[in-house]
Amino acid sequence: MADLLRQAWTVARKDLVLEFRTRTAIVSALVFTALVLTVFNFGRDPTAVPTIDLAPTILWVTFTFAAMLTLNRAFQLELENQRWKDCSYHRSTGRASTGAS
Repeated sequence: MADLLRQAWTVARKDLVLEFRTRTAIVSALVFTALVLTVFNFGRDPTAVPTIDLAPTILWVTFTFAAMLTLNRAFQLELENQRWKDCSYHRSTGRASTGAS
């Protein structure tokens, strides 16, 4: 289990370092979050459901869609650079390889 977490952290660290260099997905996710919260605020009936009851649902939907937007960008970068060909899983050892040094 610790080995799996270490490998997941290695891949996540690579993606985070790459993202913090360009900051495109983070900015687009933040703008998307602000837009969705604004649209939900104007699109709901304030007399039907109190805001305090609706807020957690709106936040989770917003964060989920923003995460999908960010992950889409990460997968697109992998496809453009053809890094997916370098990634492999070795069944004999049970270890993943990212092909990166």
